[in-house]
Amino acid sequence: MNRPHVFLLLAALVLTGCFGSKYESQLEETGRWYAYLDKLNDHLGDPWKDGNFTYLRPPQGFTPQYDPNADTEEPVPLVPDFVESDLEGLRGVFVKDVPTADGKKKAYLFAADNYELWVTPTRKSPHPALGFVERFGRSFRRQFEPVDLTSTRVVMPKSGSFGTIRRFDVSPPTELGTPIDGTTYDAILAEYDTNDVQGVVVLLMPADATNRTSLQTGFEVALEALELRDRAPKPGVKKDAGSGSNRGTGGGAPVGSGGSVPDF
Repeated sequence: MNRPHVFLLLAALVLTGCFGSKYESQLEETGRWYAYLDKLNDHLGDPWKDGNFTYLRPPQGFTPQYDPNADTEEPVPLVPDFVESDLEGLRGVFVKDVPTADGKKKAYLFAADNYELWVTPTRKSPHPALGFVERFGRSFRRQFEPVDLTSTRVVMPKSGSFGTIRRFDVSPPTELGTPIDGTTYDAILAEYDTNDVQGVVVLLMPADATNRTSLQTGFEVALEALELRDRAPKPGVKKDAGSGSNRGTGGGAPVGSGGSVPDF
């Protein structure tokens, strides 16, 4: 075999190895992507969005509740009777019947944010929207008297997963001193605060729920998939397009990959 032929053969082998390695890498990444989608679909319900929440999938079985008597063009969340009016910013209320030792009881998921405070014109300084998370926490503590509500900084989604990196202050399951409909409840609060864009997601579950682990896992996966606005809405503009992801499938590039969803 002469030298040109040897050179071409070696070049072909090198190129085949390079492309083969790249293909295997893409194939592996695609497998992780579909495994991630399977996890979302196993634990979460249909996507919902409103206000600062551009993409929220509540845990499986939680359905949005709307006020049938609201005289507005847009749906208004049906706030449970046990919630007092100063728990401001409630944008989404979701309910699920869960099994307990005494039969089925209701678990609740709340989504609250400072969106309405931004779009409502005001001359107050500092702007009321900037203190939303702090006020929500105070109101929640006053109304429900949690035994010891502390929080830990959590980065979502987890390393090796997909989506936009978000940082939450999340509490462990905490017993509430104030019963709800005669039942002792536990609460998990996840607070998101980038100064301008603020939001809170709350899970209330009966303390004797027999599927507590499933509820907690669903809440964690919902945070992992959650997307919020990247900037505050414009004052006085109710339908500011803003930014952030409006994903249909729930996912972005793998965390730390700097790339996009793989395709061939």
